[in-house]
Amino acid sequence: MDWVQWRWNDKRSKRVLTNNYKFIPLGKLKRLLFIALLVVFACQDEEADSKFDFPLIDLNPNSSTFEQTVGPADFLGDVCIVFFGHESWGTCRSRFGFLNSIYLDLVSQYILDVHILGIGKDQYNEYLNQMVEGRVLPWMEDSQNEGYPVWTDWDASQRYVYFLNRGGIVDTTFNITPYSSSNPADYAYIMGLILELRTDDVPSSVFDVNFK
Repeated sequence: MDWVQWRWNDKRSKRVLTNNYKFIPLGKLKRLLFIALLVVFACQDEEADSKFDFPLIDLNPNSSTFEQTVGPADFLGDVCIVFFGHESWGTCRSRFGFLNSIYLDLVSQYILDVHILGIGKDQYNEYLNQMVEGRVLPWMEDSQNEGYPVWTDWDASQRYVYFLNRGGIVDTTFNITPYSSSNPADYAYIMGLILELRTDDVPSSVFDVNFK
């Protein structure tokens, strides 16, 4: 049997090399390494959760999360897409509608692990109905009185979209303005990004541990 040798003095608070030997089986050491890797990934998830857990209320009455606090932290383990736009701008409303269409297409294919969120500004709340009409995606509004903290934390601009992987980490971001629902190539590109993120996960090699 393979062994890993470790020496310490049990009678002292600090472990020092002595002539006393203790042995750790190699299989046990592999298990400890495996547990340590799990802890690392758990900490990464916790970091993502604290960064993206913003206290905004869903204002879209057509959404399944209406009047609930919603944020990317609620969807760790799934793919999440965050769109920023002004309710008063027709282009913002159009691109949000584009994302809504993509979401409905995903749901129609029973793809339920993709979530899309929209974030505006309460400065433009009078245009909220126009933004959410006919859309089922959650829509939140950042607070002008607080200096728009979510927009600031994300360094967001109008019509920027952020694609988060299953670990809550931003994988891709760009301005969606040039992309149109009437262009099949644009639709295919965005759908391709989403489907690719769905296949991403913790590399299998991390868990390829032989316990024998």
